[in-house]
Amino acid sequence: MLGLRIMFELDQVCFRAGQRTLLAPLTLALRAGQITGLLGHNGSGKSTLLKLLARQQSAHSGTVRFAQRPLDAWPARAFARQVAYLPQHPPLTDGLRVHELVAMGRYPWHGALGRFSADDRQHVEQAIERTGLTALRQASVNQLSGGERQRAWLAMLLAQNSRFLLLDEPTSALDVAHQLQVLELIRQLCDERELGVVIVLHDINLASRICDDIIALRHGQLVFQGSPRELLQPQQLTQLYGVPMQTLPAPGYALPLAYIE
Repeated sequence: MLGLRIMFELDQVCFRAGQRTLLAPLTLALRAGQITGLLGHNGSGKSTLLKLLARQQSAHSGTVRFAQRPLDAWPARAFARQVAYLPQHPPLTDGLRVHELVAMGRYPWHGALGRFSADDRQHVEQAIERTGLTALRQASVNQLSGGERQRAWLAMLLAQNSRFLLLDEPTSALDVAHQLQVLELIRQLCDERELGVVIVLHDINLASRICDDIIALRHGQLVFQGSPRELLQPQQLTQLYGVPMQTLPAPGYALPLAYIE
């Protein structure tokens, strides 16, 4: 992983809300071509960090860079061609069909008044096909199942053709089967397109299944960055979650499973 290109760099980044410090001075690097999982308890700063990376919020101090340029030096459309963001609670899709939602991913390339080109249509159709939504392309997004809806949002990000995906709890409202389906799709897309992905997750066992690197926050501070195997140690897990935790072997799986002791 050390050979992968660094895309995001944070240098002593701090974010506050009123008198509360949501992110303490934070310095880290995020690389292309791998999935980085963001873990931590509620209120640990995961979503705040993702919003800073997505330019949805601005740091109160420190610098965030993408491709060696400060975020505020990127024009909006140029940045959207590089980085796609899926918030924890996506906007309403009333009246939209699947292909219309996916087509919105092409906005950074043609603009609000630009013509929708053959190249745009090709990216939309490829994204719909790659996420297994061809049979549902005319369906109303609101009538999809939870797993189908998440795949539709992922298709929109794919149509955006960005180099980096920022995903805030994309599996939070899904059952276990659909969680695995969505996460495995993200893993496949990362490998096929050499995407950089940062994904907020709550389940350490699911994160260890798909992530190459794990960043763990606690009270806005970085408490761990390393591989899933390095994190899946009782002492590390206990420090992260603040409760006694252990691991046990998982037959047929390379990594152990974590559980509360």
